[in-house]
Amino acid sequence: LLMTVLIGVSAFGYSKLQPPVYEATATILVDQNSLALKRSPASLFSGDEARQLVADKLEIPVTSLPSATIANDKTDTTLFTITVQSANAQQAANIVNAWADTGLGLIDIQLEEASAYLDMEITNFEKADLILVNYLGEHELSSWTWADLSVLTGVVNSDYLSAQSNPQELPEISDKERLEITQLMRARVAAEQAYDAALKQSILIAYDAAATPPAVLSYARTPTEPISPKTLMNIALGLVLGSMLGVFGV
Repeated sequence: LLMTVLIGVSAFGYSKLQPPVYEATATILVDQNSLALKRSPASLFSGDEARQLVADKLEIPVTSLPSATIANDKTDTTLFTITVQSANAQQAANIVNAWADTGLGLIDIQLEEASAYLDMEITNFEKADLILVNYLGEHELSSWTWADLSVLTGVVNSDYLSAQSNPQELPEISDKERLEITQLMRARVAAEQAYDAALKQSILIAYDAAATPPAVLSYARTPTEPISPKTLMNIALGLVLGSMLGVFGV
């Protein structure tokens, strides 16, 4: 009996000496697959960039920022939770909420990068088209249609298949000119295809982002009860251990 009481009291004293640990959690909705993100939300939220942005937002050193646990919901892959533990209840809630807002900002940056990629493909297509037009103008071939050029080079664009061409009326060109025109036409077709693919992806991303926009579903509230130490559990374990040691001693 003495051993049981001693171990139980020791477990109680140990629990009271331990600093309390509070836990706060926020939930974020991000449909990663529909938005075609280059990096997963978990990777974005847990990265060094996110930590630094959170520290700057809270105006605290990044070294004093506790680590966050990023978890994906097991039943819904579009839901992510951010959990932070701290000795201060209010601080835990503030950090989690700042982390959630920072994560949404990083998601928005990724969506803007997708739009910038589309702009880049438009520029590449316009550049390839301009190079071809300028070349034809310099060699006095501006009157040729794409169908005419396809007859001579074999480079076909489905958008111009309906155009008619009369090979007998086309002037003769050198092998060098034929090769150069072929290369320029292939570059233009490749740039146009890349632009079309980027445009379709951008439209789908914009549609999905409007249908299920990334958002913070629930911000963290200031926890009222610490998750650690668990005084009652520690006392119960102490009593069980003490009784076992007492019986063994007897």
